[in-house]
Parts: sequence; C-alpha cells; structure tokens
Amino acid sequence: MCQAVDEYRIVTERLVLRTLRMADAKQVATLCNNKKLYESTLHLPFPYAVADAKAWIAHETKNTYRWAITTEDEKKVIGSMSLSENAQHGHGEIGYWLGEPHWGRGYATEAACAVLEWGFQSKGFHRIYGRHMTFNPASGRVLEKCGMKKEGVLREHVHKDGAFLDLVYYGKLVSDSV
Repeated sequence: MCQAVDEYRIVTERLVLRTLRMADAKQVATLCNNKKLYESTLHLPFPYAVADAKAWIAHETKNTYRWAITTEDEKKVIGSMSLSENAQHGHGEIGYWLGEPHWGRGYATEAACAVLEWGFQSKGFHRIYGRHMTFNPASGRVLEKCGMKKEGVLREHVHKDGAFLDLVYYGKLVSDSV
C-alpha cells in the first residue's frame, strides 16, 4: 500500500507526502486563497496570503505530524495532511485539505489511507479519528474509503462565520485494519 522511505516521508502510487518547506509557501497560498476551501475548513483564513502560508509552515505543533501532499516528482504541492497524536490515550486525529484543482481525483483518499496506515504501523496508534462539517460530505467519503466508520454528529460544535456548525466524526481502530 504505502512505502515509508524514512520516518515521516510516505510514498504512494501517485503521491509523495513529505515535510512542508518554506519553499512551498507560494504554492500553499495559491491553493488556500480559495473561498470554497475556506468554507470547508475550520482554521484557514480568507483571503490567504503567502505570509499566512509561511506562518503556518513555520508553526510547529507539538505531537502533530504534517505533510505536504505532492505529485510524484515532489515539485507540485497539491494539499496537506496532518496526524495529531495523543500518546496518553493511543489515538490520533487525521486532518487534510486539498487544493480545488485537485478535487475529485482520489488524491485525498490515497493520501489519507497512507497516513492511517503509517499511524497504525509506524506510530502504534490504537485509534485514529477524523471529522468534517456536515455540508462537506466529500470529506466523509474520503474517510469511509479508508475504512473509517461514522461514529456520530456533534451538533453545533464549532462556530464559524457567525454560525454554529455540526461536525461529523469518523473513527478507525487498529483492529479494524486486520
């Protein structure tokens, strides 16, 4: 399925997931400066400038692994994946975004499935979960295609643009993978 070249680099059939670099900032800003992407994520600002991308790339979050989703030659960034770790409870949360020009091609599913596999095999997670807003069912399909099961809806759980929004949660246990 996926081949881990080093601890954090993941190679799939069509993609390379690698560490984000400052040199990626312009590509990240171009992809993220998109109203549709902003509307489907919780934390991206809009408009999104190169300075926002640089600040995001520079920000190191303890216990979170972040990757640039790139094409095979690693020159084109098409999105990002993250996997947070809660070592005390043996679980993690997967998160991702993909630039709109790359939607509908299976890239998010390919990258997400590879990160789930990496989290279970390389990091020893017991459980990985993901979430999406109810008006973004495509994100739920990505999680389902990776074998995650819908666990429930947290009603009006987050506040964005003056409205309280529901979040749909999905989860997968390491035992679901065998």
